[in-house]
Amino acid sequence: AEDRRSAATDLGKACHAIWEEFQRDGIMHPTPHTREQLIAYHTLDLLPEPGAARVEGEIWVETEALPILGFIDYFIPDQGAVADKLPDVPSLGHLDGVPLVGDHKTSSNVARYAMDDEDLDNDVQCII
Repeated sequence: AEDRRSAATDLGKACHAIWEEFQRDGIMHPTPHTREQLIAYHTLDLLPEPGAARVEGEIWVETEALPILGFIDYFIPDQGAVADKLPDVPSLGHLDGVPLVGDHKTSSNVARYAMDDEDLDNDVQCII
């Protein structure tokens, strides 16, 4: 099999590990100095506070055809129950009784690589 790793995917994985540790354990390097630490540090305000979410795990979705197994970066079953621990992102809102599934992403060029509304409406991972 072809090795599809690159410096960009390695950086993304390193950032992901830092975000995971922060959300799970509340640990963040006090003086970020590596590239991944700097990226992670400057995006913490976009994440739920430590302890607000279930971090890293499986999620099962039942469909008429078959059950689907997915893997999540973080999950909050009821946003309203932890609204005070969520980032202040007006477009998200905080809805009582509505779950929140988070997926960490990094990109070297958001304008070029990020999905737009039409892409998201047709993306299997997003739809499920």
